Amino acid sequence: MPGREPLDADTVHELLQPETDGGDPADWEEDVRSWLTPDQQPPTDLPLLRLWDEKSGSQPDESGRMLARAPRQRLCTLESRRESLEIHVDNGRWVVTPYISFSSLPEAIEDLAQVRDDPKKKRGPHKLIAINPGVREAKGLPVLDVGAEMEHYGIEDPYDDSDYYENHYACLWEVTPEEIVGQWTWKKLMKNNKEDWYKEIVLPAFQQHNNAFTKRSAPTDIGGPDESGRAAGLSRESSIPCWTFGLVARLMVSKLAPMVSKLAHPIHAFCHDADPFGQDRVYRSDEEI
Repeated sequence: MPGREPLDADTVHELLQPETDGGDPADWEEDVRSWLTPDQQPPTDLPLLRLWDEKSGSQPDESGRMLARAPRQRLCTLESRRESLEIHVDNGRWVVTPYISFSSLPEAIEDLAQVRDDPKKKRGPHKLIAINPGVREAKGLPVLDVGAEMEHYGIEDPYDDSDYYENHYACLWEVTPEEIVGQWTWKKLMKNNKEDWYKEIVLPAFQQHNNAFTKRSAPTDIGGPDESGRAAGLSRESSIPCWTFGLVARLMVSKLAPMVSKLAHPIHAFCHDADPFGQDRVYRSDEEI
């Protein structure tokens, strides 16, 4: 079954490249426009939001994992990207794609909820889910700026509304449980916090999730690189290569070897592999409204 194994950076790289002996390298779109590291990405200091109901695709499972309708579709050619994106942005075409839509604007979520509350739509009850784009970036999982990609690939706006795709982002293939900040029932959120639901509920949950991730992402393995990636919200320029800590530690140990033999147990405890997505991961829900 596609998507059975969790999405990781290696799988992302594979899906953005042709299969072995996959044709002319000149047709490899990733070399022309990278989706592994898109030029325009969402800010990592704000959550991405999605409103969903029983008719929505990509519904989260019990762990929070969300699969696109085409969870392992290759996006290695210009044609595959243009065609799939063109389908995705047209809500009237229910054809599977490898994208899961989010918005960084709470106002967009409110507008969508109002539209879907129309009895003629027969949608609802709604749930709001928030994810942490910094965690996603650290895991090497792409997020696309939908408007920017539409412009690049010459995809017409089916709604002739230039604002519709502003701050509209698409996660490729899958959202992993580690990215989930929390889920809330929209009706309950509006009942208790209609005016300040984003500021008073979602943003504090995001900050708590972000702080926990940042803390657990701090390099602690003096034996080698920290494969968990950089902490959410830190720029590539400001992050110190994790292998630097391992190199310094090895030099220190080589100089102080006679002295450290009696400290084996404390050093061993310090050398454990840090798990930035461990058991104390923050996950907020209706219970905390």
